[in-house]
Amino acid sequence: MKIFKIIKKTTTFVFVLCLIFSFNLFVVRAAPLPAFGGLDVAAVPCTCTPGLFSHFFVPLYLNTSVPVAGNLNSYANVVAFSYYYLHPGSWALGTLLPPIPCLIGFPPFCFPLPLPQYGTIAPMTGVSPTI
Repeated sequence: MKIFKIIKKTTTFVFVLCLIFSFNLFVVRAAPLPAFGGLDVAAVPCTCTPGLFSHFFVPLYLNTSVPVAGNLNSYANVVAFSYYYLHPGSWALGTLLPPIPCLIGFPPFCFPLPLPQYGTIAPMTGVSPTI
C-alpha cells in the first residue's frame, strides 16, 4: 500500500510540474498588423505577378497622423467592405501584410515597379463609395 501512495504523490507532483512549465511554453504574443488608410487614386495591374495590383494612395496614413503618398499592393480577390471592391476614387481602411514585389512588363522581361512599396493589403479591407 505504501508503494501506491508514493506513486500517487509522484504522479501528482509530475502533473503539477508539467502544468506549471506549460504556461511558459504556450504563451502566444500576437503582433498586430500595421494599419493603413487613404484615398486610392490609381491602380496598375502587375502583369508579371498574376492576380496582383498596385494601388497608389494620396494621402496614405500608415500608423501615424502624418500623411504620405505611397504604393500598396493587393490581390484581385480582396474582400472589401462595404462597397465590395477596391478601385481608384475610393477611400480604404485596413491592415497590411509584408510587401510582395509588383513585377511589370512581359516574361522574360519583367522588372519591379519603381515605387516604394509599403506593404500588401490584407484580404479584408473597408472601402467607401466612389467620389
